[in-house]
Amino acid sequence: MPFPRIKSDFNFLIERTYEIPGIFAGRADLISNDIFGNFRFYKPLCEANNINLVYGMRVGIRNIEDAVRIEAKTKVFTDAEKQARIANGLDPNKYSDNEINGLVEEAFYVKVPGELDWNNYGDNFNGYVSDLYQGRLLLVPTTDSCIEWLRKFEKIDIK
Repeated sequence: MPFPRIKSDFNFLIERTYEIPGIFAGRADLISNDIFGNFRFYKPLCEANNINLVYGMRVGIRNIEDAVRIEAKTKVFTDAEKQARIANGLDPNKYSDNEINGLVEEAFYVKVPGELDWNNYGDNFNGYVSDLYQGRLLLVPTTDSCIEWLRKFEKIDIK
């Protein structure tokens, strides 16, 4: 289909709804495969639901493990923190690898990220921004509607 893409005036027949599980957030292809058993149906599925951002995008947001490791390695301790670290027999200028691993483990297993965490936009663990977020209900068009849409707008023959 040539650029720019214009939304179609196609009437889909809807057969049911589908709630997006967290493991498929931001992945239209996986959602389509789960629903239809065919990843190629992601375009008509998204068209039927007026979804423009079909894949998750990382807009400069790091995943939690990378964020914790980078922040820990670049941490600048205050004088009071340095004194406390010296008193505990720790390097006053940087975290050890074991301490960093502990911070990462705490981020994953102890503290559950919430809506206000800096790297948790949209209540999504890895900071993805997508129209396909966990818990969203999608209208599921019939397989025949999807095939008809693909034939009309994608110029492919699906049997």
